[in-house]
Amino acid sequence: MRRTCALFLLVSLGAVGCGGDPEVVVEATLPRQGAASAPVADMPVRLLPYNRDSVIAGLRQKAKTSEPEVPPELLARIDSLQATAARARAGDTLNVARERTLRTLRAQVDSIRAARQAWSAETLKGFNEAVQARLENLGGVQELADTTDAAGRVTFRAPEGRWWVFARYLLPDRELYWNLPLQIGDEPATVRLTIENAEVRPAR
Repeated sequence: MRRTCALFLLVSLGAVGCGGDPEVVVEATLPRQGAASAPVADMPVRLLPYNRDSVIAGLRQKAKTSEPEVPPELLARIDSLQATAARARAGDTLNVARERTLRTLRAQVDSIRAARQAWSAETLKGFNEAVQARLENLGGVQELADTTDAAGRVTFRAPEGRWWVFARYLLPDRELYWNLPLQIGDEPATVRLTIENAEVRPAR
């Protein structure tokens, strides 16, 4: 499953704060067992004045080799076996075989993940320098960072202009990735991070 958000976010307008830059509230919620959605606490969120994906794309173009990929069919087979094993009776002979197969498949994913990490470390080693160059071109505007509270909320104040809301949330075999464009005007804005507007990627 792979979802991307290509358009500017629609923002919810609220009461204007007391002076200073416009307020941007980020709310993170994800499905939880027994609930349609629940707040995501303690998740790092960054408000970036540049497109992080664009910086990475530029570095990828210079790479001498392609990034190792986790085959989607491998992840799909793991999901299928996990679902079947969860429904089976404890001690079921077939379930023992499924668990053995799952361990083998997860080892394959771990091996590919290690190769991806090594590739990223080499390919993206110029990331910080590229970001610094972009910030200097923007006149010294700095990125903002904070962590969601118990209600899954974090509040920033940022000058008007084009920004991106960046966050990651790790799952056992995947990660949810957000890099959502936002046009900040002179009114407060609320951005919601959900499973629907996340890009689902193999965990590194």
